[in-house]
Amino acid sequence: MQFRGILRAKEPNRLDGWMNEAHRSGLYGLRRFALTLQNDIAAVRNAIRERWSNGQVEGQINRLKTLGHRLIMTQPDAD
Repeated sequence: MQFRGILRAKEPNRLDGWMNEAHRSGLYGLRRFALTLQNDIAAVRNAIRERWSNGQVEGQINRLKTLGHRLIMTQPDAD
């Protein structure tokens, strides 16, 4: 069972089985990833289930921060 398949199919109910397999895999990185997901499993399930994301909002915030930094850097020093 692939994690990508769970995301694409939007089937959060398959997540538990995948996480159990990841824990039994013996691969440190995969086990660590599964443990990290477990820390906020409700948010992970919602992210799989919902089509909405805050990606656009985060992108706009980063763009505004970058613009703000540029404006601050181009201002002449006040003497």
